[in-house]
Amino acid sequence: MAQPPGSASSHSSVSSASSASSLSSFPNSSPSFSAPSMSSSTSSVSSPLAPPAAMSLAVPSGPVSGGLASPLTPTTVSPLSFAPPVSPLTHMPPGVTPADLAAVHAIQPRELAAELRGPDAGSVLVLDVRPFVQFRARQIAGATNLCVPSTLLKRPAFTIAKILNSLAADAHASLADWQRARKVVVYDNDATTLAPSSAIFQTAKKFVHDEGFAGEICYLKGGLCQFAAQCGDLTTCPAEAPACDAPRPARDASVPIMAGLHMPSLASASPVEPFFADIRQNVDLADGGVGEPIPICLPPNLLASLPQQWIAELPRWMSDLLGSAEAPAKVAGRFLQLELEEKRRLQDTYLSMMHKPCSLAANRLFTFASALERVTKNRYKSIYPFDHTRVKLRTERADAQSDYINASHLRAEGSRTRYIATQGPLPETFSDFWSVVWDQRVRVILMLTPIQEGGQVKCDLYWADRTYGQFVVAKLSEEVLELSPETRTTVCVRQFALTHTAEPFSPMRQVIHIQFEGWPDLGTPSNPLDLVSLIRLTKSYNLGTVDAADIHRLRTVAGHSPCRGVRAGACRDCASVRSNTPHSDEAAQRPIVVHCSAGCGRTGTFCTTDSVIDILEQQDTQALAGGDAAAVRRELVRDVDLVSRVVHELRTQRLYMVQNLRQFVMCYEAVLTWKLLRLRERLAGPDGAPGRVAAPDMHS
Repeated sequence: MAQPPGSASSHSSVSSASSASSLSSFPNSSPSFSAPSMSSSTSSVSSPLAPPAAMSLAVPSGPVSGGLASPLTPTTVSPLSFAPPVSPLTHMPPGVTPADLAAVHAIQPRELAAELRGPDAGSVLVLDVRPFVQFRARQIAGATNLCVPSTLLKRPAFTIAKILNSLAADAHASLADWQRARKVVVYDNDATTLAPSSAIFQTAKKFVHDEGFAGEICYLKGGLCQFAAQCGDLTTCPAEAPACDAPRPARDASVPIMAGLHMPSLASASPVEPFFADIRQNVDLADGGVGEPIPICLPPNLLASLPQQWIAELPRWMSDLLGSAEAPAKVAGRFLQLELEEKRRLQDTYLSMMHKPCSLAANRLFTFASALERVTKNRYKSIYPFDHTRVKLRTERADAQSDYINASHLRAEGSRTRYIATQGPLPETFSDFWSVVWDQRVRVILMLTPIQEGGQVKCDLYWADRTYGQFVVAKLSEEVLELSPETRTTVCVRQFALTHTAEPFSPMRQVIHIQFEGWPDLGTPSNPLDLVSLIRLTKSYNLGTVDAADIHRLRTVAGHSPCRGVRAGACRDCASVRSNTPHSDEAAQRPIVVHCSAGCGRTGTFCTTDSVIDILEQQDTQALAGGDAAAVRRELVRDVDLVSRVVHELRTQRLYMVQNLRQFVMCYEAVLTWKLLRLRERLAGPDGAPGRVAAPDMHS
């Protein structure tokens, strides 16, 4: 952050005054001081490693207040009154010892140049710890860039082996034989001293503590700036990068580094770099896994109410999760494989966009070039839609500046349900959002986040009664419904009238907006019954199968005034819901717009669970049809883990669908809950039975 004019000088003056008491304890310093001018615009700061023999500073005669010496009255103080100064450079952070600092030696630019020109240049490993945008602009020939967040470098458990796993294929190959290196040289842009909190030291310390490395560890004094000035012929600018700017002058060595932090470069960066530095798995998998295994929890008494022979009819991938001590570890292992697959896929995306070889086939590149051209339309800098699945706006509209919106088409193989997964709309994308709703003939919008959460805006209010570009939104109704009497969790259901001002002869369209606020960011609903009930309600609205009895029951349990009757048509308000929701083949093909804040974690969990349930419903229908062919198909899918398969498919259509292990486990819990409830309904018979759970039953 840029400092205001004059702030540096005033800071230096105050620092000199505040350290007077500490400097007075040195034997060579004079016991009597004269007052310096506090209005001085410059100050000379000596090396923090060797205090001067004498300094002209003021020390108050009275008690010290706030650690600042008075510049007005000189006095005589005892050499034992104050402790010696502590320099930012000599302060040791936790986990750093003087021996660690002593093990990393400084190497001058010309010394490194001689090594790289010598016959043993292949045994020198040069590591560049700068941001990738700077590395791509100019680098030492043969250097390897470590795009590792500083928070990971400071973790003792983040070893060199884990650093290797976080690198792309080309960088991984360059570091594969690091144990055979004779010398490791780490450099940044312009460091002239070794700060314990700096990235160069934190990287070098990994080699110091690794027993498999016996070579010499160095840091390049003056960084790339000094090296390029003295040995420019050994630096390179990649052909695909823009022309190199002249290196900035080296930082003044007399100015101490505060906590090892460097001021960021003001050079403009290509919009692609911020994304690759934030591949989620590079941080989440830093400790080698996805976290502790999480047990699968189902609603109480759900299993006890069913005969064991009926539970045996479950697919094997579901029955193996019930009553097995190894089930949590198996689920965690499946999620880890999904995480590693996505990490490799994103690394290949990075290589392909940098025009480097990658393992992806030419026709399966997961690019997001369109998103990078419209970064202001993205709520988060690292969540982009893939080009091959992104939703495209109609550009012929007068208010359409481009066809880009952060939204993706989703559909799992074998499922009949289509989704449009998107981020929480921003004020500048409100008209784009309603354009998607109109163009895709969306009937239901499912919102899985509150407006604000934890003091942060997760989604802006995009449904106020007003005009958005060429679309007019008018609210018809709003009511709170209870999903399940067991959990008493509620949702807010709104009905809107959507009209298009540029198409005056098009009829008004009715849009249902369901907001579920009981789902925290990066978390799950408190009970899988809530997710199963939410799926049922959303699907019923989308297919037009919500009847009067359903709405009457939901309104009554939510505390609303009871209707006069529960027969279809007996309540005018309840009956109006069904009369305005057509049920047809066209309605079955309508996509459901699902969004949370980023459109990944909660959105992916809902879409995964709903898709798996839809696939299982179709399998049940085929089983009831009978026949040898149906039996064969049913047997073939008994061992296929549908949850893992669907998450894998959805992640090839949008980033980070189902973000963590807890959400992944919730998918299993909700699918198992739905299946066991279906078995309970089958056991109860067509007339039902007391205690039957009514909310989560599904329409086939």
